[in-house]
Amino acid sequence: MDAPRHKRNPWLSLLLVLKLLLSFATTVRYLGQPGRLAAVQSVHPWLYLSLILASSADFVFTVALIRWKKWGFYGFCVLAVYVACLNLSLHVKATAVIEGILGPVLLYGALQLGPEGEKGWPQLD
Repeated sequence: MDAPRHKRNPWLSLLLVLKLLLSFATTVRYLGQPGRLAAVQSVHPWLYLSLILASSADFVFTVALIRWKKWGFYGFCVLAVYVACLNLSLHVKATAVIEGILGPVLLYGALQLGPEGEKGWPQLD
């Protein structure tokens, strides 16, 4: 048998599994409570739909990274900018917006962790 082509650092694995669970939970929460979010924050329907699509895209990009696809990382970068714009339109605090933008930076750092054979970034297709 051939050795597995990819070897993931345990910290990267933990981060991706947590990200997968959280994005799934966020999507389910948005789908399960549309009236509550709209009533509390006076969210326009298009903005609410955008939040659902963003959390769903987050899930898809996480699965892509688990499958070693580089486009998943680039998707996170674009999504971080998109969500920052959504958050600004919802009048979220600037510190929270900046924290969201730092997500791809932290993910890139996690992809660089580990010894040579376990670094995630060089293994992405």
